[in-house]
Amino acid sequence: RTMAWNCKVYNVSNTAAVVGEKSAVQVGDQIRCLLNADKQISVLYILTASNHKENHKCDCCGETPMWLAWDGNTTITKSGHYVLNADITALKGIEWNEDLNITLCLNGHKFTVNNRRVLGNVTGTMNIVDCVGSGSMHGTANNNASITMGDGGVLNIYGGTYTAEEVTEEKNGGLFTIIGGGQINMYGGTISGGKTNGYGGNVNISDGIFTMHGGTVQNGTSAEGQYGGNFALSGAKAQLIVNGGQILGGNSGSYGGNIAVAKTGAKLIVTGGKIENGTAATHGGNICVALGSVEITGGEILGGSATRFGSSVSLVNDIVAT
Repeated sequence: RTMAWNCKVYNVSNTAAVVGEKSAVQVGDQIRCLLNADKQISVLYILTASNHKENHKCDCCGETPMWLAWDGNTTITKSGHYVLNADITALKGIEWNEDLNITLCLNGHKFTVNNRRVLGNVTGTMNIVDCVGSGSMHGTANNNASITMGDGGVLNIYGGTYTAEEVTEEKNGGLFTIIGGGQINMYGGTISGGKTNGYGGNVNISDGIFTMHGGTVQNGTSAEGQYGGNFALSGAKAQLIVNGGQILGGNSGSYGGNIAVAKTGAKLIVTGGKIENGTAATHGGNICVALGSVEITGGEILGGSATRFGSSVSLVNDIVAT
């Protein structure tokens, strides 16, 4: 049905170019703009959806943005706000031109990538939100982390659930790896169930910063002889800052069920949040600091079990917590 208002129509190949105005039409549960035939675009261009409200605002946006439909496979060439409108099994990971600022709303849908990373060596900034609450990203490449942040890229996570198949080779980061000065800021969502034969069942930080303000990281597993069921800090420039959220139920075959600091120069800072019920075969059910440093000024560290040293926290090699 035709709505009582007009909407601006953008060219799909150039979202900065307004090519005219059309009446909005209701198609199922989606509000769309129908482009002119002479624009040679045969599909309806999705503006918003009834479950992706016109006044939808995400925490990362100060305004009501223009949401553009994304099919999960097209390379993103323009900064902007994109939305999934169906479950997608993509042929490749998310790709975009360098140095863009992109917001992707999962919109309650599942985004799956087979045999490839979901995101790889990202530059620029990506914000992931989920206005419905049931959206997820799932990787199935068993020899790489599903999401790799590098080259100074920034990923802001506001929602969604992130899972993957087991990383069967001795690679680092079952779900996320940070290299090359990348940053991940987590405000919401859940990272869960990553497994690796290397460092960090859920998250490996080699060179960069993971800052946790909210959300949950849980149930990650690293193999015997390895570090960090949920998080491992495996490089000299690695930092994990926990200001809030929950880190729960990690299991390590050796060091740090929830968190392991494993390299000189690496730094763990805890000012808030909850770290709870990690298990380790040898050292530190919740936290093991084998090398590097740790500062704890707030938060809760609860439960935890380890077979040998430090059922909750283990400081090795004369490490002193401050």
